[in-house]
Amino acid sequence: MELKKETYHNHTFYRVNNKRGLEITFCSLGASIYSIKYRNHYVTYHEEDYDKFFNSLKFSGKTLGRVAGRIKDAVIKVNNKYYHLEKNEKNNTLHGGKHSLSFKDFEVSLSENEELINVVFKYTSPKLECGFPGEVRVIVVYSISKKENKFSIHYHVNASELTPISLAPHIYWRLLDQDILSHRLKINANYISKLDKQLIILGKEKVKKIYDFSKEKRIGQDIKEAILDNPSANGYDCGFILNESNEPQIVIKNAGIKLSVKTDMNMALIYTNGHFGKDKMLGYGLDKQYGGVAIEPQMYPANFKDLLIDKDHPFDHYISFHLEDY
Repeated sequence: MELKKETYHNHTFYRVNNKRGLEITFCSLGASIYSIKYRNHYVTYHEEDYDKFFNSLKFSGKTLGRVAGRIKDAVIKVNNKYYHLEKNEKNNTLHGGKHSLSFKDFEVSLSENEELINVVFKYTSPKLECGFPGEVRVIVVYSISKKENKFSIHYHVNASELTPISLAPHIYWRLLDQDILSHRLKINANYISKLDKQLIILGKEKVKKIYDFSKEKRIGQDIKEAILDNPSANGYDCGFILNESNEPQIVIKNAGIKLSVKTDMNMALIYTNGHFGKDKMLGYGLDKQYGGVAIEPQMYPANFKDLLIDKDHPFDHYISFHLEDY
């Protein structure tokens, strides 16, 4: 196991190499992943320039929260009281707001044992930060295996009072190639999120053919039909309601590399980078349409009450990732 530390503009980077083929660079801003390399190839699709990564409108590699996804009209109701949140996508709140957890500097510490090295991020979000009720104490733990090319994320959040929490990672993946259209994707889900024109999740509906990845297929196979179905997404940008399983619920493969994702959360949003900028992406040149795919396990938000936590009921969830050859 190899560990290197770097500081840039008061933000701390830790590069962890397990000497088995997996190298991950973490950043204290947003408890984020700057990059992942597998067998010396970049398999993440994030901005190369540190400043552009810090301020990424794509939320590249960041921990999303307090609530991942979109909140209509930037208003929530908790305990019969309305809270007005930061607006950062027209009239709505996206991923917690302009000053969300994604743009906060976390305290970082390290620990390890025979099996794992843990990178632990901690941040206390004060009451009414971004408009949300309650003070919340956020812990994000990344655990990297010393023996296999695996890592996991464990989220633990305590709140001083009733408040909504739904954290998620916003890691963009690209397993080599010119884009992600030829990547083969499989998702264990029978339902997807029902969206309005602003991509607000209204409920769920049975998976239609163009969104059906229950059997492995190329991401690009039905993407043109997906654009016609919801032009705002310009590709895939929807939640898949995951079936409970002892096996990984999401598998993506390309160029001899296989990524398997397993979680105890009940939804994963899949976004295929339909809207893109002009930044240089680490290992892949200029950003472009379908240049990467974000896999964002999170809690299904249409049942808002399921997102509420308090001092006696914390948010406690995990996601595991496994990279291997096939």
